[in-house]
Amino acid sequence: MRTLGVVMFFFSLLAAAEIPAAWVGSWYSETKEDKQYAGKNYDIRRELLVNRADGTKTNTFRYYAGTQMIAESTATYAWGVDNGVYWTVCRTVIRNNQAAACSTRAEYEVLSSTAREMRYRSRASGTTYSILRVNDNFKLP
Repeated sequence: MRTLGVVMFFFSLLAAAEIPAAWVGSWYSETKEDKQYAGKNYDIRRELLVNRADGTKTNTFRYYAGTQMIAESTATYAWGVDNGVYWTVCRTVIRNNQAAACSTRAEYEVLSSTAREMRYRSRASGTTYSILRVNDNFKLP
């Protein structure tokens, strides 16, 4: 019964969300930041986002210290846009070949959106992100 409730909640999120056709596809982001991931310092986070028309998405993250990749993770999400707010709700995180459920919601103010680039700002951190459209066969460097 609990599984049914989670599934119904997920679909209610999708029903309330607008899934902009222009946002569907593959996108690349590179963010410079001095942070830690899995106990290791990194200064660049590269991300491949795959937004689907059904309101699901997969993000692959690679963390780099200089030119050396130190970690990679993948997360799945529900996503949508509502009144100028791009939101995501995490569903699963895969790290070190181990999957874990998650439910973190993030919200971003949409700053601009074109067929080639989207810009949005995190409501939590204030960080502005710029993502570029890439071919569906794009691989992270």
